[in-house]
Amino acid sequence: MKQKVNIYGVGPLFASISILYSIIVFSLSHLYFRSLRFVIFSKRLNIIIGVILIIAGLTIFFFSIIALLQFRKEEKLYTKGVYSIMRHPMYGSWILYTVPGMVIISGYLPGLTVPLFMYIIFKILIRKEERYLEERFGEDYRKYKERVGLLFPKFPVRKKDE
Repeated sequence: MKQKVNIYGVGPLFASISILYSIIVFSLSHLYFRSLRFVIFSKRLNIIIGVILIIAGLTIFFFSIIALLQFRKEEKLYTKGVYSIMRHPMYGSWILYTVPGMVIISGYLPGLTVPLFMYIIFKILIRKEERYLEERFGEDYRKYKERVGLLFPKFPVRKKDE
């Protein structure tokens, strides 16, 4: 039985849960844990690193959206560009770059739990989207999964006899 998944996949649910958790963590941090802050050498360096991560994340996000919209019409599996490094760059852009950038700028230590929480939620929710993609693209998607990691690049493993 083929599942139906809309163009947004599990994104709206992922975003809703992540935003709610972020609001709770940052509100509690601001109200009760102001002393739990971190600085990477200097406040200015926190801001510079944070801005670089946010720009990287948003760049990945927008390029992956553009590619998705172009190739969704063609009914083909797109595996080039950022999709050749990670299977889900839109989620990855937020989990690995944009949100950590915001956390570093804020300096709230409890904020470091937000990207970790997002990764856990992502791993739970993405199963549905992965099943759908495997049903839709079959063997092509299975081969793609073997080559490309969810959010992190897969490095070739050398066998002992090589």
